[in-house]
Amino acid sequence: ESDQMRALQIGAEAAAEAGDFEELSDITNEVKQIKASTTHPHTKALTDLTIGYSSLVSGSSLLAVEHFTELLAAVDPGSLERERMQAYIGLGWAHWILGRGAEALQFYRQSAALAEQINDVHGIVSSWSNIGALTDDLGMFTSSADAYRRALRFATLGGNPKRLAELHINIAGLEITLGHLESAAAHLNRAIKYAETTAHPRILCMVWIVQVDLHLAHSEFDAAWRALEEAEHAWIGRDPLDNVGRYDRVRAHYCLDRYGYKEMRRLRHEQLTAHRSENVCSRIQFGLFEEWAAHQAGCELDRPWTAVRDAIAHGFIGLIGSVAAVGIVPQELPPRRRHESGGAYVSRVFPDIIEENVPGAMPSS
Repeated sequence: ESDQMRALQIGAEAAAEAGDFEELSDITNEVKQIKASTTHPHTKALTDLTIGYSSLVSGSSLLAVEHFTELLAAVDPGSLERERMQAYIGLGWAHWILGRGAEALQFYRQSAALAEQINDVHGIVSSWSNIGALTDDLGMFTSSADAYRRALRFATLGGNPKRLAELHINIAGLEITLGHLESAAAHLNRAIKYAETTAHPRILCMVWIVQVDLHLAHSEFDAAWRALEEAEHAWIGRDPLDNVGRYDRVRAHYCLDRYGYKEMRRLRHEQLTAHRSENVCSRIQFGLFEEWAAHQAGCELDRPWTAVRDAIAHGFIGLIGSVAAVGIVPQELPPRRRHESGGAYVSRVFPDIIEENVPGAMPSS
């Protein structure tokens, strides 16, 4: 049973990575049948883990929390440590999606501690990379840079090109927010090298999406939209990415720049999904853009203007910094100063929330 479950777990991960949610649903149903019939604790733990991750990528984070929590409650400390570590990572991801940043950070720190205890390099890299990305969203920029340094040290030892590509993509995003554009370009170049090695559609797409933001930070609109074409080509025909907020934001920005506000709204209603995503950060990021675009066009929205308030309520001030870095500043906030980075901007506007200094650039090697 355990061998069968391992195979199904690998199949579920592959289906999720490929955006094949029909295959993922079939695998999940088979796993549920095994869970209902097994009496083996290891097999049962693997079923909860697989159903939990399948629920996460399918947009059912509350259900994922139930399964990860059930696994941890059923497993004694000291046994099935790798599965416990993965459950903590899953709980971190689920709570992050649901907008519970503090809880997500707590679970990621638990997964990092357990991964280091059992010397699981993959778990260490995943935990610290997620901590880096989460604290970036929270505006904890120094903590984010420190977490990425830890992840990068272990990722280099592990040599997994997919993990290295994802890590350099995330670091590049942080560096754009902090105004370290040369460093961001260097990290993206390394990410492209690793992404091409894997030929993984999601990784290639995200490399180009962050490349769009790098060009936007330089006000290089034509180059940004060429990079967007590459991203869309990499991901064509697949379901939305887990970071759909950034993807939809740049697609809407392109439409606004080339065809105007009316066409951008049509695209939003007919093709984009971020505004109705379960992922709170995706909704906030797209909402910040949408409200800025409406203000620029002198138009009213068909909903309340809540993106800034939502970012503050959930603690995701870093998202305001990330969009400010590419020229998107909400109308109810002070204007961004000339040459001011997104990180410096939110540190100035929200001094009571962001108490850290903005860190220096991170070496790409």
